[in-house]
Amino acid sequence: LLVDLVLEEGSGGLLTTKMGLPGVPPIRLAVQGEGVVDDFTADLTLATDGEDRFGGQVTLEGVEEEGHRFAANLEGDLRPLLPQEQRAFLGDNQLLRTSGILETGGAIELDELTLETAAMSLDGEARIGAEGWPERLRLSGRIASEDGSPVRLAFAQDETLLEQATLSLFFDASVGDEFTLELALQGLGRPEMSLESAQLSGAGVIAKNETSSVPGAVRGQLDLDVTGLAFSDASLAEATGDAMTGALQFDWQQGSPFEITGIDLSGAGIGVQGDVVLSGLTEGADPAIEPDLQIRAEDLARFSGLAGRALGGDADVRVSGRAEPVSGRFDITVAGNATDLAAGIPQVDGLLAGNLTLDATAARTEQGTFLRNLDLDGPGIVVTADAQLQTGASTGQFDLTLPDLSLVDPAMSGAATLTGTLDEGEDAYALDLVASGP
Repeated sequence: LLVDLVLEEGSGGLLTTKMGLPGVPPIRLAVQGEGVVDDFTADLTLATDGEDRFGGQVTLEGVEEEGHRFAANLEGDLRPLLPQEQRAFLGDNQLLRTSGILETGGAIELDELTLETAAMSLDGEARIGAEGWPERLRLSGRIASEDGSPVRLAFAQDETLLEQATLSLFFDASVGDEFTLELALQGLGRPEMSLESAQLSGAGVIAKNETSSVPGAVRGQLDLDVTGLAFSDASLAEATGDAMTGALQFDWQQGSPFEITGIDLSGAGIGVQGDVVLSGLTEGADPAIEPDLQIRAEDLARFSGLAGRALGGDADVRVSGRAEPVSGRFDITVAGNATDLAAGIPQVDGLLAGNLTLDATAARTEQGTFLRNLDLDGPGIVVTADAQLQTGASTGQFDLTLPDLSLVDPAMSGAATLTGTLDEGEDAYALDLVASGP
């Protein structure tokens, strides 16, 4: 086996320009090695401005009746490849070390994964079975400065400061089915937003399959807790609030859909509860999403800035049905009620005052798009409608009742009704309207 790969370009080249390297220096990447597959060593070197920046050796060694053992030991100083203000994250030496074995049966054993910079450390090991499912995972990481001051993250387009971040993931099928996940951030700051803390924790099981090494089930729970959330945009800050919590359970069994249940997200007067089922996730199948969610929004005025108009009221609706993103088919029902809605339009706001109920179902199939029913009922307005959109055969009908026209214009009084039908003919649409009023 012979490898002699050299990638080289001069100053101001396409690669360094696209990467945004300071000064767009000349760059050279070389990977060179020779030997049999059972005893192979390659040297890797990355250089800019004629100076080696990062490199080391990659080895491959045959192990009788086991497979091929691999290892990589690379280190150097990549700071010249970053803007001056991001270099403290790397420090004067960065290290990447990994080793493991590609087993004859197809499994991969990763004995070591180590990545170190001045502000970051990542350490782990893993074993992936021949079928591609994990049998062991252990990963731990940390981002923090030695003196406790905020760390400026490297490779971020905008200035991103972080006081501390930790990651922990553990699963080992040889000692049990349980896995745990912990991810925590503290003191995140960006030009457009900041947060004091965010924590994502998870736990569950990867259940064994008696007839296969592929797990028979994966189930667990995730919990989210965010505090001190702030956006520089005042309208966005008002809409999101400063805290968010969430929880959900997930369950997948071989041959069954992926179920997300017990969803409970809340923050800034908004709550989402319910379940979502994901099916058709296997190769060649048509993916489908089946939500059954209750969405509650208190005081819609908090969204006025984002909408650019004076909103108001409360809403509580249930969204259920099925959607197939690839095919475009869907069958969705929205039902619920709202109180004192306001859209910042005086002629409309009066109609939406009081308690409104909504029940609507829409669907799309190969035959067309259908509004099976639309029912809106409130003190100021009553609407019923249905329609179907089909090439050359679209139809629709609606009934609108306004019990008190003074809600639209104080100079008017009494009630009004409007009934209409729409039919598509060969060359034109036929619209038939019947209205009555004071």
